[in-house]
This record gives sequence, C-alpha cells and structure tokens, in this order.
Amino acid sequence: MFPDLHWQDLFPQEHSNTQPAPASPFPEGEGIIEVDMLAPSARVVYSFEIRRGEPLHFGAWSNRRIAIALTTFAEFERWTDSAAPFQELRSLQRHVGRLPKKIRFRAGRTGCYHVVVMNLTNRRAKVIVEAQSLT
Repeated sequence: MFPDLHWQDLFPQEHSNTQPAPASPFPEGEGIIEVDMLAPSARVVYSFEIRRGEPLHFGAWSNRRIAIALTTFAEFERWTDSAAPFQELRSLQRHVGRLPKKIRFRAGRTGCYHVVVMNLTNRRAKVIVEAQSLT
C-alpha cells in the first residue's frame, strides 16, 4: 500500500548502542547553540545586551587551539579600529586552549558585551558554541 513506509518509521525503536546525549553544563533557558568551522586565524563575534546583575554563560569547544575573550562594546570597537593583534584586545575574561573553555560572567553595568572566539591555528577548527544570557 505505502512502499516507502516501514513500521520502524511509525514506532521508532531505541538502538541498543545509543548513548544518551551529555547534559549541558548550562542552566535551562533560551540561548545559542551553534557548530561552526573557523578558517585559520579567523574569528567569530557574539554580541549580548545584558542588564546590570544579569549573568552570561558562554562555552566553546574545539578540536584545535582557540581563544575566547569577553569584552565590552567600547573595547571591542577600539580593538577593531586599531587593527591590533588579538593579544592586545583588553578583555574582562580570556581563555586559550582546546576544550572546553567557559565564561561565567555577571554584568556590573547594563550594556553590550562581545565574546570573541578566535582560531589560533593554521588549520580549520570545528567550534561548538553554547551561550545563555539569563534574566
């Protein structure tokens, strides 16, 4: 009757070798979960509008050496306008390495904050990002 329909499609079965997904290290809530490939020395920037006292949880995992830095909007603009190397970006928190790298931050003042994720190698890097700004 329906040649492309199989009973497994109607009644899905768990595969015996299936492992449960690892629990997220972040509290439940809305946020960002993203997988990206970063070219050598490339960067990606995430912007967050945060009110005073609100927390930001940000994590990045990679198969290569990466850096993540949390900075204010003004410092980020200063850095991009000067075309200075990544090491000169003044940041509130910074982590360098492979996996995982996490930022836990509570805003001291209301404003825009940026998290810069940068591939520090000369090879493509797979990066997984999870971020939440909670009220």
